[in-house]
Amino acid sequence: MSVATTMARGGGERRGASLARNAKSPRTLPPAATAGVAAVLGAIGALTLVVAPTSGPVLTLAFVMLPLVSWWFVTRDVTTALVFTTIGEMYSGNSGTWLSIGPLSIRWLLIFTTIAVNMLIRMWIPRPASRKRIASRSGHALPVLFFGALFPIVLYAIAMVGTENSSTAAFKSVGFLLVLLFYFPLRRALQANPQQLVAFLIGLSITLALLMLSMSIGPMAFREEIISSIIGDQTVGYTMTGIARIMPVHIVLMFFPVFVFIFEMSMEKGRYRKIAYFGAALFFMLPMVVTFLTGTLISMLIMLLLTGGFLTVNNVSRPHGKLIVSAAAVLAASTFYSATVLTPDLLELKLVSRISGLTSGGGIDPSRDFQLLNFAEDFQNHLWFGQGAGATMDRATGGPQDRVEMEGLMIFHRYGLLGCVVFLAGFVAFAVQPIGLLRKRKSFDSAMAMALAFWATVCTIVMAGMMNPFLTTPFPALFVGLYLVWDERVLSRSSG
Repeated sequence: MSVATTMARGGGERRGASLARNAKSPRTLPPAATAGVAAVLGAIGALTLVVAPTSGPVLTLAFVMLPLVSWWFVTRDVTTALVFTTIGEMYSGNSGTWLSIGPLSIRWLLIFTTIAVNMLIRMWIPRPASRKRIASRSGHALPVLFFGALFPIVLYAIAMVGTENSSTAAFKSVGFLLVLLFYFPLRRALQANPQQLVAFLIGLSITLALLMLSMSIGPMAFREEIISSIIGDQTVGYTMTGIARIMPVHIVLMFFPVFVFIFEMSMEKGRYRKIAYFGAALFFMLPMVVTFLTGTLISMLIMLLLTGGFLTVNNVSRPHGKLIVSAAAVLAASTFYSATVLTPDLLELKLVSRISGLTSGGGIDPSRDFQLLNFAEDFQNHLWFGQGAGATMDRATGGPQDRVEMEGLMIFHRYGLLGCVVFLAGFVAFAVQPIGLLRKRKSFDSAMAMALAFWATVCTIVMAGMMNPFLTTPFPALFVGLYLVWDERVLSRSSG
């Protein structure tokens, strides 16, 4: 049974099976209800940001206290409640800087608190019998600890010894790697009810999609209020049709529900359910379509084509792969047609002006062209170790900046060729991991489809992040953790 079908039917069968396996566990909400609670809590947070964007106590109540109590009441588990609260703040649509303690914003405070609480609980809980302890060991702990702890510590140490970079800036620049340790609390959150976590993510995605659409196509006064309260100066103008041109990094979180519903669609046999799933995927694509974020759209469509092609190689999944490739083609055509109607000026800018600029030697755009010049200088003078963690990059208009559009170049700028090789080795190992999984499975089921949704989300964020400021957000590490936990807790326990 697919995740979407489970949500539609209220999750009664899975809930009954879960209770039968463990009579002492608390009664859990059906997936549809969990998604609803997540959507409501997300909406409360979004409204609070608009009404009281600078009130730390009010926002703490909306984003921390209320979700924490609500999710503890639902899950009866402190770690799971913290995990849900932390992810909920990540999906809020804002930068998480409305409350800070020293160099850490509330987002990073929640992330590190959740990791620390999970570690303390693991230390305090009595150890199980030897047989159970072996069964509960993590199969991915060593690579997570390497990329999530040892590697960032080494990068930080190199910067402190070999450069004059600020220690605070250096720590911030490796923080996105430390988020990989979020994998360990995710293991506990996924243990009792995997479908609950998926439904929670879908619920948050619904609220975030509606929020971004409100920023783009809502009433003018309303969307200006939202934009100024939530994403500040990230607006880059309006199209001739009145649609707001915004650049929130949270747009990458829409990849996951799009992949979920397209992959679920490929397994459905009923025509009307296929149409419903395709319609759901289109809904979550709308924030990218109306603002015509070219890099994100192209990256997602390429990843759909690659995933579909990957599935067609295997006899078991070949029919599903063909449907996914067809869906990607329809999505591409729908997106292009929508852009001609909704944002014709943006379509002309991206597909005519920029292509003309590249073919005539005019470059991509001034900011990215200047970043390419920085890269050329790094390649000559700082090839092996880069300029160290926390290094800034010069702006085209003068002055330093610690965040750039082309974050693939920023990674090289800071960590050099050797650092990039380690990054690349980890990503390649992650990217090829599903190949072995698919060979072992006897059927392409919902569990495998969900794993591919997590996997494709990470790959797409990395692809889009090479030209956009997505790589150093917490989102890639979050979905890496979700994929690894799903592989360990769900795929390894299902026969396929």
